Amino acid sequence: MRVANEPLWRQVREKAMQRQALLDSGVSADSPAVVQLGLDSNRLEQQISAAPPRYLVMSVLDSAQKAKLAEFEKELHLAREAVELGLIYDPFLYGEVLCR
Repeated sequence: MRVANEPLWRQVREKAMQRQALLDSGVSADSPAVVQLGLDSNRLEQQISAAPPRYLVMSVLDSAQKAKLAEFEKELHLAREAVELGLIYDPFLYGEVLCR
């Protein structure tokens, strides 16, 4: 997951360096530019610590893994339809795993 988050970490580092450069040049820590860079950095760090966005997860999968995931998603969709139609019972109500 580190590889997938690297673009976000790069942005965090860039914002931290920009913020520090402003502070080093004598700009007040309360200036809008410095505050905004701090907020942007915090927002990015929260984004990294949250559940990863699908595009980040997908970026680390190779083509074979993406194909397996696509097949699994199709099967999962069919299983959901079968549950909704009452063709099979909802395994989560009974604590069983649907796919084995």
